Amino acid sequence: MKILIADDDQITRRLVRDVLEQTSEVQEASDGGEVIAAVSQAWDEGEPFQCMILDIGMPICDGLDALIAIRNMEDERGVKPENRMHIVMLTGSSAPGDLYDAHMLDSEAYLMKPIDRDRLVRTLEHVGVLQRAQ
Repeated sequence: MKILIADDDQITRRLVRDVLEQTSEVQEASDGGEVIAAVSQAWDEGEPFQCMILDIGMPICDGLDALIAIRNMEDERGVKPENRMHIVMLTGSSAPGDLYDAHMLDSEAYLMKPIDRDRLVRTLEHVGVLQRAQ
C-alpha cells in the first residue's frame, strides 16, 4: 500500500512512519502545498496513494484545504467513491468545528495529538489500511 504522511511535525511523521514502513511504501510531506503536489504527481505517474495521514494544522495550505483539493482531484479524475484515498486526519486542536469539517469533507477517521502508537494502529486497522493482528 502506498501512503502519504502529511504533517509539519517531524516527530509525528517519524512515529507514523515507524508503524507503517514495514508493510507499506511511505512518502512524507511537511506542508499542504507538498501534499497536493505529491498526490497530483502520484496520479500522473499512475501510482496513486491509497491512504494519507493528514494533519489539519499545516503551513502553506492547511489539511482541510488540502483535503478539499484532493477530493476535487478525485472527482475530476472520475475516481469512484469505493476507490477514494483513505484519509485519516490528525489534529492538536480540540475545536469541534475542525473535526466536524474533516468528517463532512469525507475523511474516514481522526486522531488527536499527541499520537499514541496503539491508537494509531487501531485506527488504521479500522479504516482497512492495516490488517488486524490475529
